[in-house]
Amino acid sequence: MNEFGVMGKVGLWNSVMNAYARTYEPYRAAELFARMIEAGKKPNSNSYTILINAWSWSGEGRRAEETLKNMKDAGCKTSR
Repeated sequence: MNEFGVMGKVGLWNSVMNAYARTYEPYRAAELFARMIEAGKKPNSNSYTILINAWSWSGEGRRAEETLKNMKDAGCKTSR
């Protein structure tokens, strides 16, 4: 999608990641997260939250915790 210029804004990346998260495809969400960074987009708090949810909903608690740590290290604020 990015090669066609469709994925210009972080919100669009987040929408697709959220679709993967809601269909219990956390690895696809994580792959898209990595591709977003490679494309020069900076993940926001919502990006990280979507990925945390994807891992959590799929029973991958350890990966969710790692993502939360990465979120904090990136300087994104958590809601709590």
